[in-house]
Amino acid sequence: MTQERAGLNRRRLFLMLWNKSMKPVTAAAGGDFNQSFSSADVSKFEIGNIGLWTPGRLDVTGFQRDFNLYMDVSTPTCRSLDRAYDKNDSSFQYYVIDGFIVSKNIEVVSQKTIGLIFEKLRS
Repeated sequence: MTQERAGLNRRRLFLMLWNKSMKPVTAAAGGDFNQSFSSADVSKFEIGNIGLWTPGRLDVTGFQRDFNLYMDVSTPTCRSLDRAYDKNDSSFQYYVIDGFIVSKNIEVVSQKTIGLIFEKLRS
């Protein structure tokens, strides 16, 4: 993702979380951002193979005054897709790209990523 496009996406998210008078709304935005929050320490999943896709960093400086940002960095939420997954292969690249942006007037009691180890779910 180019810097320009990342900036546009950040601006869109910013505008969704503030009302027209530029006051924060009561909101929780969560999911797969395809980026890690700049406030999250994702060093546990250090980028090893430079040739693979890597997530960007979402600069959260403009959000932190009115919102709390949450990323559970103990469990990866994304893996490299360069080959078929093998749970016994320790060389897979993992990332944390899922999180929540929550207005400060909402109390978050806990957060936890349920690690399904990227296995196909049976229906």
